[in-house]
Amino acid sequence: MEAVRAWKRRNPSPTRAAAARELADDPDPRTGRALAKAVSDKDWVVRAAALEAIAKRGDPALLESAAQGMSDKKDIVRFSAAATVLHLTCIAEKEKATVADERGTDARETCSFSGRKGGQDR
Repeated sequence: MEAVRAWKRRNPSPTRAAAARELADDPDPRTGRALAKAVSDKDWVVRAAALEAIAKRGDPALLESAAQGMSDKKDIVRFSAAATVLHLTCIAEKEKATVADERGTDARETCSFSGRKGGQDR
């Protein structure tokens, strides 16, 4: 229903938020940069959607952009940013462990935020 009200007000934010969510699966690096820019959009719905999309992409290169959302005025954006930062940090740590393992150095388990081996919840 909120989308209908927004459409009646000619508010393009829900459309931009939906576009951000759809871009999560696009592998083009320009898409990642566009999502990073959307983290500072004027509308909180777009900022939150961009953070969710960044988390879904799983690209640790976007970690710094995601961290910007942690100082947002809106709780939902801050929470989304925190979850995204944790997720991307975990991915980055796993990538480091893989490189270390390939080199024969210490490759201990990483990202066990949930208390389970390897951070897997299931």
